[in-house]
Amino acid sequence: LGRTSIEVEFCPTAEMHYNFNLPCMVQHNPLQLNVKGEGYAVHEDVLLVMGELAPEEVATISAGDSRCIALSNAGAAALDFGRIFINSESTRTIVLCNTGKFHYDFDWSRVLHPMLQMEPMSGTVHPGPGNRVACTMTFAPTDAGDRATLDGIRMACTVAGAHRYLLALSGRGDKAAVDFSFKRHNFGPCFVD
Repeated sequence: LGRTSIEVEFCPTAEMHYNFNLPCMVQHNPLQLNVKGEGYAVHEDVLLVMGELAPEEVATISAGDSRCIALSNAGAAALDFGRIFINSESTRTIVLCNTGKFHYDFDWSRVLHPMLQMEPMSGTVHPGPGNRVACTMTFAPTDAGDRATLDGIRMACTVAGAHRYLLALSGRGDKAAVDFSFKRHNFGPCFVD
């Protein structure tokens, strides 16, 4: 008597349950090997929120909502922060939704720009209605000039290790256009009411 291992590779082509028998010949005796499996796909929506939303509104947002733009993994989506005054900040919210049956992980690429932050950088989105993760990207320029520009910077979100959503960022830190006609003025004595 001997033993040998049999390796079966399962490559489903559709989301469904599979059950089939593989005929095997063992020492001229027919044997049926029953193989069962399930094909599934990750069903994610990556949504760029337009404007500000309250936390309870984020929990209800979905693809097709007029308050967001559904991102595609086919190309880069433009995300413009515009001109932001120094020492102020602008935020954008990206919502990851799971409309499938299985959880998935996401991971944002690291950006080495000192004035740009993403929270959270990675996590898990569980299945079910209302299960979403809101990621907040914040641009907070601390000076003006070439260091305070986002032009040409790209940031990517990888979903389930396979689907990649790319954002082409733009924005600039700018000084306020305030010019005083005098630096010092003495109003003199004034009556208090």
